[in-house]
Amino acid sequence: CRLTGGVIALGGGTPTHGPSADLLMRGANLVRVYLRASAADLQRRLAATDLSSRPSLTGLGVLEEVPQLLKSRDPLYLG
Repeated sequence: CRLTGGVIALGGGTPTHGPSADLLMRGANLVRVYLRASAADLQRRLAATDLSSRPSLTGLGVLEEVPQLLKSRDPLYLG
């Protein structure tokens, strides 16, 4: 966050975790771009990958939890 003129691509959960979230939300001179896809599109993309090493974040199945994760993360990204 201290560099200028760069692009950093972060994982979807980055704004949900402590210090990373604080830096992203309070960082001066930062432009955040939220590349959002619908739950159905994300589920379709995930279904085409190997889900065996991808942990569930909610206790639901990886594909089934997508709408719930979007609902909880949208305010963080859009805020």
